[in-house]
Amino acid sequence: MLHGKLVNLRPVHAADLAVLRRWEHDPQIDHLQATTANTLDARESNEQEFERLLRTPRIKIVAIQTKAEALVGFIRLHDLDLQARKATLRILIAPEMQNRGYGSDALHTLIHFCFAELGLHRLGLIVLESNERALAVYQRLGFVVEGRERESVWSMGHWQAMLHMGLLAHEWHEESN
Repeated sequence: MLHGKLVNLRPVHAADLAVLRRWEHDPQIDHLQATTANTLDARESNEQEFERLLRTPRIKIVAIQTKAEALVGFIRLHDLDLQARKATLRILIAPEMQNRGYGSDALHTLIHFCFAELGLHRLGLIVLESNERALAVYQRLGFVVEGRERESVWSMGHWQAMLHMGLLAHEWHEESN
């Protein structure tokens, strides 16, 4: 378990997957996603999905819980490549738990772990250009925009751009976050 100031990050349990599926399809979250690919495969049962995730070395999903152990979200670390020392992340915070600092603290905690403990050199992510709140959090944590895919996602009745962002280990200044 990883400990942040507001949240703890723990391994995902099979029982968490039903909640993750529900949140991924919540309209308040769905329109903010930079991809239509869900973390989970709806064709599999929760048990099948959990077993597959345990066997996939390049994907790790951690649960975000408050200090009181309430589940508030998930972070997916995918394309994890320890040899190339890089990974891509995706975060999901329950709609009713947003704007409380849980996502920022969870990301800060995971970024520290990835750079200090795993020895990664690079973290990347993709965010919709219109998701201003997420962009502000990512930029505050040190991520920079590295590319822009114009009109790449159909969301809320129109085409939106996706921004590719990255953070390098030597750019990470934990004390300022």
